[in-house]
Amino acid sequence: MISFSSHERPKAIGIFGGSSGLVVGLSTLAIQWMNQTYGWRFAFSITVLAGLVALLLVLKIVPESKSASQNRVDW
Repeated sequence: MISFSSHERPKAIGIFGGSSGLVVGLSTLAIQWMNQTYGWRFAFSITVLAGLVALLLVLKIVPESKSASQNRVDW
């Protein structure tokens, strides 16, 4: 609610939903192919590596919150 204005919010939700569906479909096929070609250990390691790369990209690209108050993360 804070990151996107009411005008931008539907577009952001649409991009998120579409990209999530595409990634889920393609990653299932890619992991199945890697599992059959190289074995389950390779498929698992690639999945973990992709998660780490995604985390680094999010930390670098995603802007800070527009919220006026800085709340701490509730671990």
